[in-house]
Amino acid sequence: MSRSRAFLVAASLLAVTSTRGEAQATPVRQVTCESQSDRFVECAIPENSTVKLIRTLSNTPCTQGRTYGAERARIWVRAGCRGLFEVSPPVPGQPPAPVSKSYLLRCESSRNQTSECPVDPSATVKLTTQRSGTTCTEGQTWGRLGGSIYVARGCRAEFEVTPTSRPGSFNRPTNTTYWITCESRDDRRFYCRIGATDVPRLEQQLSRTDCVEGSTWGVGDGFLWVDNGCRAEFEVSRVR
Repeated sequence: MSRSRAFLVAASLLAVTSTRGEAQATPVRQVTCESQSDRFVECAIPENSTVKLIRTLSNTPCTQGRTYGAERARIWVRAGCRGLFEVSPPVPGQPPAPVSKSYLLRCESSRNQTSECPVDPSATVKLTTQRSGTTCTEGQTWGRLGGSIYVARGCRAEFEVTPTSRPGSFNRPTNTTYWITCESRDDRRFYCRIGATDVPRLEQQLSRTDCVEGSTWGVGDGFLWVDNGCRAEFEVSRVR
């Protein structure tokens, strides 16, 4: 091989290596994902990316786990949510970001009466979406009572509950009904805490995967489980 040809081959290899390096260093980008006409929509992203909601573009609230979420190589939106998302690609050589183990719990004060919804005593609780005209103010119209969340004076809201790995006992709610949004992420089985004798009923399926009792969701001793991508809202009735 002549020196000139060898030089051209080396230059070509350098260009390919440079291009690959630039591809690996893909910058953070923004993705707009929109649910038009309340339809379920998926938007492709690099696998194992970290996704963060930057801004809601719709009048409909974009609530993680309920009207939007991120799994594997996609963002999904539904029920009119339109959002601008920041997508950070995975760093080569690092494991995928851990999947959040939180779930949504809806607790409602009907007729201005105080209601309680069960959570693990050591779980963290954050109000995500107020669903009432009455202002939900921590310490006034909602708060923690050991193993439950209480709501009062007409406060209705959704709370993000992040349980510990070792759940403890919780107080029995005084009201008869509460709601839980339970989600199987990355097609893995996930558990949401309910009372040992409480009876859940599937109220609304939120995923494309069919939620079939006994197959992709079911009930155990003190918990509700979902699997294989099932995401749904359940109405849970207390059995005295």
